[in-house]
Amino acid sequence: MIDIARLRQIGLFNVLDDEQCQVLEWGKERWLETDEVLAVEGEPSGYFWVLLEGNIQCTKRVGDRQVLWTSFDSQTYFGHELILLDQPYLASARATCTCHLLEFDKEAFWKMLELCPSIARELLISTVQRSQNLDFVSFQEQKLVSLGKLISGLAQELSHPATTSRQAVRQLHQMFENIQPIALNLDFEEIEEYHRVKLTLLDEIEQSTQHISKIVQAAKDYTYLDRAPLQETDIHEGLENTLRILGHRLGDAIIVIREYDTSLPPICVYGSELNQAWTHLIENAIEAMAGQGTLVVRTSQVEECILVEIIDSGVGIPPPVQPHIFEQFFTTKDVGQGTGLGLPITYRVVVERHRGQLLVESEPGRTCFRIFLPMNLTEF
Repeated sequence: MIDIARLRQIGLFNVLDDEQCQVLEWGKERWLETDEVLAVEGEPSGYFWVLLEGNIQCTKRVGDRQVLWTSFDSQTYFGHELILLDQPYLASARATCTCHLLEFDKEAFWKMLELCPSIARELLISTVQRSQNLDFVSFQEQKLVSLGKLISGLAQELSHPATTSRQAVRQLHQMFENIQPIALNLDFEEIEEYHRVKLTLLDEIEQSTQHISKIVQAAKDYTYLDRAPLQETDIHEGLENTLRILGHRLGDAIIVIREYDTSLPPICVYGSELNQAWTHLIENAIEAMAGQGTLVVRTSQVEECILVEIIDSGVGIPPPVQPHIFEQFFTTKDVGQGTGLGLPITYRVVVERHRGQLLVESEPGRTCFRIFLPMNLTEF
């Protein structure tokens, strides 16, 4: 039996009159045991819950990890955001202890909003506030994901030159160990051969260490370490650093064509954030081409803006999907393969942070993202 008096102690319901309180009887009581799953990420949403007792923990798949997203304690409510936004479950929810809930299906939920304007108002406000909070958390989470990809890419890029250096050092060490015993028995040609091998190995070490230094410098420039957030820079610097960082994913099967207008002047940008935007766009292009195709990176000046175009020869974005690609949490990828945050964050970086424009044109075999950045950006 639903305890109406107890429900009226919850802020959402304490302003309801006796007649309006009857809508609470449309809810169904539900109990969960510890670790019992309430919702599964990616499945269609369909319920609004009031948590009377217990704790619900929500986790989201990012790659092969489950990341804690948020949690709900007793006397709170959740699920309405997804019904209002017509979104599937953005995370999986499970009980961390024995839980007692009141569950409303979609039909009961909409009737409740129709008959109780105060509930509708509070839930709309709650949806906006939670969206903003999760937006911040998701932005930070995506930065960590990007950092993880950066580290993974660096590890692969550094692996080969580091191995080459170690092998060359071992060979040199062996040569120097053997050189004393055999020095007296070497003729001139053998001495020359030892000298040639020594120089070759030293050259390999020098080239490998230079390659490592370039990669480390690219990573430093990519993240804009030791530099102010708003920095005057050559737009090509960030693009090149991003391409270098993603070199392990581009591989040999993707042809990168650079069509740069080298006469473009430096502009003020939030470098680290803009590089994150380049990363999302180029990663999407790589995935769209399934690791094989042509990537064109083009720059030019259009009136008082610098235009950057990132064009791939991939499968294209279906027309029904295109209007939604900048919506937060929208993704066509499998659960755990995409967060639905990359393009929304890119949109925010370009449009909100840089007061620019982000447009897309797509058809099978060609997708073009066009980024317009003002040349006179100032901090605000």
